[in-house]
Amino acid sequence: MRLRSSSIRAKIIALLLVPIVALTALWAYATLATTGDVWSQLEVSSTYKEFGTPVDQYAYALQNERRAAVQRLADPGSRSARDAFEHAQGVTDRGLAALRQKKDGSNGRLDAAQRGRYLQILAAADQLVPLRAQIGRSALNWEFALGQYSDLVKPTFGFRSAFVARQSGQLPRQGTILIELARAREYLSQEDAAMEGLRTAPGKPTAEQYQVALDALHNQQALFTVYVAELEPVDQADYIALRGGEAWAALARAEADFVGAGGPDRVVQAINGDAWRETADRALGDLAAINTRLAGTIGDRERSYAIGLLWR
Repeated sequence: MRLRSSSIRAKIIALLLVPIVALTALWAYATLATTGDVWSQLEVSSTYKEFGTPVDQYAYALQNERRAAVQRLADPGSRSARDAFEHAQGVTDRGLAALRQKKDGSNGRLDAAQRGRYLQILAAADQLVPLRAQIGRSALNWEFALGQYSDLVKPTFGFRSAFVARQSGQLPRQGTILIELARAREYLSQEDAAMEGLRTAPGKPTAEQYQVALDALHNQQALFTVYVAELEPVDQADYIALRGGEAWAALARAEADFVGAGGPDRVVQAINGDAWRETADRALGDLAAINTRLAGTIGDRERSYAIGLLWR
């Protein structure tokens, strides 16, 4: 009887052992897969902080140097314009040196796509030396130089996109929106530089010069209109507050005056130089601050999403 009971117990244990082992193996696999995704998401967030922040700072420096270059070409005899251009070059060079210093360590932290985009930024920066030399000789018109600097800024958006591609859940959509809002600020920066060229250069602006400013104006307005509306309601608050404030109202009035002038013949009179400078500086600064906060918010959500996966 005892032998028979032992045999039945052995059979029961054998029957239970198969599903228990299978479930344990399945749990182990699911855990490894989930934690792998968790660490991947956390790595994306920390890596962007390490590399994305200096890339953003370099992009801002390029934008400021672009405006100074336009002023230098529009008024080549101005000592203040020459000094401002030299100062802007120094700021850009320090930002670029920080990026190049990180290049050797990027292979371990960045994946193949991210590293490729990072190297594109550095490759484009090789054009700075000959571009600056031409500007120093006044060998370019300001609208062409503006376009050359804009081409140097473009790879920074590709670098941001390489990180968005690694995100999960709803984060890629929000990351894409943030990139387009940063692009809208870039168009405003182009518009700002073009306005400086239009008001500083002697004589009547050409139709091409007028169109450079007008295209940038329309592009930034279109992107802000579309993508602010696409933000999560909680993220819209800063943009709604900005666009409802006096600084943005002043920008809107200045842009309306510019468009209302009707063309290059009367556009210079429509640009109030001192008022435009103050308005544009404030708008660009506020937008940079908002975009930085949004990037931090999305990074926090990315970490929360990863931890949620782990708990689940």
